[in-house]
Formats: sequence, structure tokens, C-alpha cells
Amino acid sequence: MDKSLFEKEDFWWLIGFLQGDSSVDLRNGIWFHSTDPELIQTAKNAITHLFGLRSSIYLETPKPPWKPRLRLAVYSRTLVRWLSRQQLSFGTQGWNVPMLSKNLFCSYLAGLFDAEGQVVLAPSRKLSRFVIHSANGPSLRVIAQRMGEFGVECFLRERRRDGKPSTHYQLEVRKRRNLEWFVGNIEKHSHLHRKKCYLTEELLPKYRNNGICKQVNLAQVRHLTSLTTDCKAGFLS
Repeated sequence: MDKSLFEKEDFWWLIGFLQGDSSVDLRNGIWFHSTDPELIQTAKNAITHLFGLRSSIYLETPKPPWKPRLRLAVYSRTLVRWLSRQQLSFGTQGWNVPMLSKNLFCSYLAGLFDAEGQVVLAPSRKLSRFVIHSANGPSLRVIAQRMGEFGVECFLRERRRDGKPSTHYQLEVRKRRNLEWFVGNIEKHSHLHRKKCYLTEELLPKYRNNGICKQVNLAQVRHLTSLTTDCKAGFLS
């Protein structure tokens, strides 16, 4: 495989998607899963463009309440072995986070978000938070630490669900300045329109006024007004 793949944004988007909702093993090859045809088609195009490999799309129809989903299958043991040699791990609880430059990391994060991300809106229809779901808490913690290097504050929540043996984790991006970073850096790398359309500055919440309010009487207000007027007069003269 060409080592220049490591400098390609599409490659790292594909790895993010692959770690988010897919499987890799020598017997079955690589399987991408999604309920979104757009996402599966993007992955199929990337496999062809990056590796020159053919792939096949299947429709899986599990029993209710699960929804039908698409599976993109890449039957290549050579590719599976090559990915393993690059120290990339896969699996619901076993995937690891690659060390990347900011731009390539954002491509990787966009792939993970397209696969397992969620957009939550406030009652005002403005952005409330972005969420990435996973059963792999340690790797989400690594992502949170990496985003912290870019000045982004993340919140990691742990949940236990009825009927589910494993713990579920949520990486959440909240607050205006953090949402603004996510929109500005992830939108251009995302390939899923139904999420991408929410990654826009128009939906960012307004900045809150964090000024401290203090109750004063009318005499104090008049005194403060007088001081302000005197200061302005002195400045202008």
C-alpha cells in the first residue's frame, strides 16, 4: 500500500467510520454498517479511490425493533493485514485513536461522528450539543484529551442501559465556543448531509451575558451616572 495514504483526509475519514460502526477480521474482511445509503456510497467510493478494491452492498433485515441497515463488504485479507500492521485497532470496545495532525484528526473525527454521532437541538431550534456514542470509554477519553489540546472542552458521560451488558459512553460537546469549534472544523470533513446541514454558524446559540448584576438604590445610580459623565468629559477634553 502507498504510504501517501496517511496524508489523505478521505483515508482518515474512512478509518473513523470504520471504527465507529463496522467490523474487521481475516475471515469476513471489512464490513461497514449504516442505515444511510449516502454514507455507504461514500465509503464504497473511498475504498475504490484509495485502494482500488471492489466492494459489495447488502441489505440486512434484522428482527424488530431493529431497523434494516446496509452492509458494505470488502473481501480483502490483504487490506485487513495491512491495517493491522499500521497499529490500528477495531471492534466495539477495542478501537484505538490514531495520533494525527489537527486537520487529519478532524477528518478522522468527522468519520466517527458520521457513523456514531448525534445532533441535539434546544427548544429554540439552536444547537444544544453534539454527541458521539460508543462502548469504548477509554478511546472517547483520548479524543476528549486531544480536543482539549485545541482548546475544546468535552464532557464524557457514562450510562448503564437495561438489557445491555456493557456500559455506554457519550462524548458531548456543549457551550457556544466549543460548538463553534466543532462546526468550523468538522463540517468540511463530514459526508452525511442529514448531520452536516446542522453544522452551521446560523444554528449556534447566542453568547450568554456573564456580567455580574448587583442591586443598587437610586442614589447610587445617580452617583455612578455622574462619575461616568465626568470621566467622559475629561476624556473628550
